[in-house]
Amino acid sequence: LALIDKIAKFLLKMWEYGIHEYTYKFFSNLGLDNQKIVFIDPFEITSSKASVLKQIKKQKWKKPEKFKKHLSDKEVEYLFGKLNKTFTEENLKRYWKKR
Repeated sequence: LALIDKIAKFLLKMWEYGIHEYTYKFFSNLGLDNQKIVFIDPFEITSSKASVLKQIKKQKWKKPEKFKKHLSDKEVEYLFGKLNKTFTEENLKRYWKKR
């Protein structure tokens, strides 16, 4: 669960730079380097705030089948709860291109 928290925090940090990982492939597009989250596949990102807002409204991350091979049911539930709190229109306004 701590890793999920770290991922959510990293994704908000990326929003500060106007970057969004739009495929939600956290287990293949993100990695760990000295306990820090890093992009390993930077080719599935967008800088379009409008696209991110559209994904937020449609809750594009809510695809349990995408995560069940990596996480238990409890962890998937926690992930979705965390992403629901992280990927909000309010957070997008607050964090997007803050830096």
